[in-house]
Amino acid sequence: MHMGSTHPSNPAVDAVSGTNTHERFASQVEHKGEGISSPQETPDGSGEIADVPSAPAQAPAPTASILPGADKAIDPNFAAALKDLEVALQMPLWLFIHGTERMSREIDDGLRGQFQISKDALPRGERIALLIDSPGGSAKSAYQIATLLRRHCGGFVAVVPRYAKSAGTLLALGGEEILMGEQAELGPLDAQLFDGESEEWRSALDEFQSLERLNAFALEVADRSMMLMLRRTGKKVDTLLPKVLHFAADLTKPLLDKTDPVRYTTASRALKIAEEYAARLLQPKYPRAKAQQIARHLVEKYPDHGFVIDRQEAEEFGLKTKRFTQEQDAIADRLFPYLGETTVMGQLIKAGTS
Repeated sequence: MHMGSTHPSNPAVDAVSGTNTHERFASQVEHKGEGISSPQETPDGSGEIADVPSAPAQAPAPTASILPGADKAIDPNFAAALKDLEVALQMPLWLFIHGTERMSREIDDGLRGQFQISKDALPRGERIALLIDSPGGSAKSAYQIATLLRRHCGGFVAVVPRYAKSAGTLLALGGEEILMGEQAELGPLDAQLFDGESEEWRSALDEFQSLERLNAFALEVADRSMMLMLRRTGKKVDTLLPKVLHFAADLTKPLLDKTDPVRYTTASRALKIAEEYAARLLQPKYPRAKAQQIARHLVEKYPDHGFVIDRQEAEEFGLKTKRFTQEQDAIADRLFPYLGETTVMGQLIKAGTS
């Protein structure tokens, strides 16, 4: 089942750079001399050229273990900010950041497989922080990644500096805590179905809610018709009821005839899958009834797949979140220019290593 994806625009924030932050990430090579000296004669006048000290070697470039992988570096300032966030969180930081690359723009089975292959690099029995910046993708794959991290690490903290939408929200629900930045947002869990006629992804709620609204319309027609007939004819309810119901049925029949029962069933099942995945991820932290209520709210209660669910909105329907500290918010500001540009998955390593 596909949860769809949402791509908010990346804020135009200038990067905060500085050699001090880069030095925190990569070990620097110790300078053995004061630059390159010019040839000099030896004291005995032999005219032999003195040894020329070599230039200091450059520090290894930073990258991430899963994507982009050991052969491709990421921006050092980006890596420095990530390392500073790891220090501020006081736990190992793993990255789940989607970029604009065609082959890695959403959560899918391939990405789940890459995390499965890399699980031995995860700390066993030690809680990690998972930085999520994702427009979404497959609900099944998001659920599998969340359960993998739970079983291997014993749990994780979902860290959302900018947004975790759709299946990204589902992944965040698997965390023991959800830590959100000042401008961070989650999103609804209404499943997305591909419409072959329009060749577009559409919310499964479109099919599901159309019948609900049609049912509400039929009941409203019957109720108003009954009240009108009672006032004008003075007859009993039992006498008028069959005629009123027949009128309401005739009025709604053309609309019902256009409803495809197979598509309705497919939509209903897709929504139920998203709800069940969410409830299962929430249950260790919430009683069963509360977990199901939160899951159902995320699936059914929003009019648009890209609807913004910030910390205040989440608290209103009972989803507990925590806010970044002032220090963490400042680091998030440094991350913003890079989020959404390049896919970065796994833990930070030095390029050329595995």
